[in-house]
Amino acid sequence: MPPLVISDLTLAYRERTVVRSLNLEVKEGEVVALVGPNGAGKTSVIRGLSGVLPACRGTARLGGEDLLGLQPMERARRLAVVPQAPTLPGAFTAAEIVLMGRTPHVKAWGTEGKRDCEVAWRAMCRTGVASFVNRRIQDLSGGERQLVVIARALAQEPEALLLDEPTAHLDLKHQVAVLDLVRALAVERRIAVLATFHDLSLASLVADQLALLADGELRAAGDASEVLTPENLTAAYGLPVEVIAHPLHGTPLVLPSGAWLHTVAERKGGSRL
Repeated sequence: MPPLVISDLTLAYRERTVVRSLNLEVKEGEVVALVGPNGAGKTSVIRGLSGVLPACRGTARLGGEDLLGLQPMERARRLAVVPQAPTLPGAFTAAEIVLMGRTPHVKAWGTEGKRDCEVAWRAMCRTGVASFVNRRIQDLSGGERQLVVIARALAQEPEALLLDEPTAHLDLKHQVAVLDLVRALAVERRIAVLATFHDLSLASLVADQLALLADGELRAAGDASEVLTPENLTAAYGLPVEVIAHPLHGTPLVLPSGAWLHTVAERKGGSRL
């Protein structure tokens, strides 16, 4: 049985339904990318699975156990989340933030023990955070902070990892570092990874499977070549697109199409596309 099985999941903010009857599986050691336009429901899925947004209907089972019915601390021992814009106390050091990942494993009113420190240190080493453990969060770059948050999630020793736009606002170097790390963690630790992406071409390179959401509904799921088709994407985004094969890897590269590109080219003084 896949570690993470989502069945008929429906989510809403008050009277507004944002995700309808989602069915999705994430296998052990697999990276599944949630893609789709703004407002499609991608972040809502992450919030629903993490318990921030209560489910109206449906289930999510992690290793066969009802994830949505777990108490927050128990859920945090099984599931780690890397939000899109995490709020981190600037005065804390990187090491202190990562050690917070052990909180679900510490008894009430207790303190971190030797094993907690060892697990946190291994997480820092694996993510490259060990080189700046004593630096304060306020002094780190955006890419370094993202690595700290991933290290904190890894210190939880989760069975599944949820990431909401893990490369948002990062430069190319840090995008590569973060995605390479996520891909490696899935394989090495056999963690089930569900991540949201806006960059479709990047998602096709990193993920084993893609799930396309639009208007809160799953429109397509499967290999990148099956999901990222001009027909699927034009319908989901309301914009004509072209899909070509990556020259080295063969994965889909998604480019906007349509008359406006001809206008852009003409304004730049180039030839018509």
